[in-house]
Amino acid sequence: MRSGLSAEDKLIAEFFEFIVKSTLEGAVATKDLVEEKVEQELNKAKARSRLDILEYQEDAKNKRSFYTPNEDEENRIVDTIKLKDPDFNKELFEKFAIDIFSKFYKAYCENNLDSVRKFVDINVVEKFNLQANQNATLNLKETIEILEFNYVDIFGYHKEGNAEIISVALSLVFRDCIKDEQGTIVAGSEKAKQRGVYILSFARKIGGKTINSIKDYLENGILHCTNCGSEIVNSFSQCEHCGTTLFNSTENWLMNHIERL
Repeated sequence: MRSGLSAEDKLIAEFFEFIVKSTLEGAVATKDLVEEKVEQELNKAKARSRLDILEYQEDAKNKRSFYTPNEDEENRIVDTIKLKDPDFNKELFEKFAIDIFSKFYKAYCENNLDSVRKFVDINVVEKFNLQANQNATLNLKETIEILEFNYVDIFGYHKEGNAEIISVALSLVFRDCIKDEQGTIVAGSEKAKQRGVYILSFARKIGGKTINSIKDYLENGILHCTNCGSEIVNSFSQCEHCGTTLFNSTENWLMNHIERL
């Protein structure tokens, strides 16, 4: 092709060939460099996330909660609620709080918080969804195993806007660990037990009344669903068979706050 070209044209053709070849080689090198940089940043993000988790757990380990239940204050709060809602029952509300707490963390670990939206405020769901999705993006899996509850205490009650809010303290023993995609534990432990106190708040519309559909439990220690008649074993929030809400009010209680002391 180039035999009919002058020496000057050949020189120009070779120059452009060199430019094109250099550009292509440069593009390939740039692509490889970008991919390498992206991989480095992803690895850094994973490392930072693991360090954040380890630092958080170390900080939590060093903290000690001195929260002490106050039975007199709890009774005063329950009496205040009963003035407007005579069917309110302290023991069942505490079982309800434990049930929602347990369901919430199970759904969080399974990255399925939409399943508890019926009993948990959307703001809480979205906050924990963010963390669950971040773990999923980094191929991390958190497992929380609740072993026992030491006590449940209603310690606060107030009204805010058109809502009334109950605050509850839960003391529990649990295991918490985080694994990477290879199943290696990067934080926590599958064996070590932790003790902690969690503060929960539940809100409902002012004027809400408890629906006393749980009389058989109060009298006989057995709870049956008023919709399908099935015996309730593991849940005090809803029937495990037909989904009917058990501990209910005309405006359902929603867990609108959760934090660990």
